[in-house]
Amino acid sequence: MTREHKILLILGSLFIAFIIAAGAFSLGVYVGTEGLLHGGQPSQQAQQQVLPGQQTRAAQQQPEQAVAGPPDLVGRVMRIEDHEIIIRTAAGIRTVQLALETRYLRHDSGQTTQAIFSDLQSGSQIAVYTVSSNDRRSMIAMAIVLLP
Repeated sequence: MTREHKILLILGSLFIAFIIAAGAFSLGVYVGTEGLLHGGQPSQQAQQQVLPGQQTRAAQQQPEQAVAGPPDLVGRVMRIEDHEIIIRTAAGIRTVQLALETRYLRHDSGQTTQAIFSDLQSGSQIAVYTVSSNDRRSMIAMAIVLLP
């Protein structure tokens, strides 16, 4: 075997190892986000719909724990519908689904306190913390913070 053949063999082996590593990484990312046995069924969270003014007992506890890190959306409420709100953000108009677990909070003068669904009004400035639905087509609000 010539030196040229050895170099080509090594390069080919490295290329194959790279392809296998990239595939393993991609599979790990998919399993991490979708789960091992993802069957395309919407999560319970995506199936649950909120009735205006209702919150679960867990959503009414510890307002400061509902919001951690920067919000996913910041904007003004354009319209409130049965199970969703339409928000005008700097990036455009966004629709956010509401769930039973959605927490409503008010942030004013450095304090975060409880709010209720009926506190949301057209024109309210809000910050929204979201999760993606299983189909990745919609955002579900986990916390809505009314801003001053």
